[in-house]
Amino acid sequence: LKAICCEGLVKLFFAKRISDHEILAKLIAIYFLPNSPADPKTLSNLIAKEDNQNVCSSDYMGVEGFESLEKTFQSTALGSPIRLKQILTTFFSCYPKIQNVA
Repeated sequence: LKAICCEGLVKLFFAKRISDHEILAKLIAIYFLPNSPADPKTLSNLIAKEDNQNVCSSDYMGVEGFESLEKTFQSTALGSPIRLKQILTTFFSCYPKIQNVA
């Protein structure tokens, strides 16, 4: 859910709907800190936990790309740490140009 929220915030920044520096700082932290939603190791830990607890795939019903946690490794799956990493990488390289800072 955090990855989806981050993606939404990035879109709001691109659309110039928000410009809060605290939110921007949190997105930077999410990009760089280990065990954040953008860290693929976080997803690996969740998959290991899912395997140990025999979580039913119906727990993910109704959420696009979440038929199982393993599917979220795909870069196109909504909430995927790989997708979030790609989005944040693009955002941080483009955002200064959008704001006329660079």
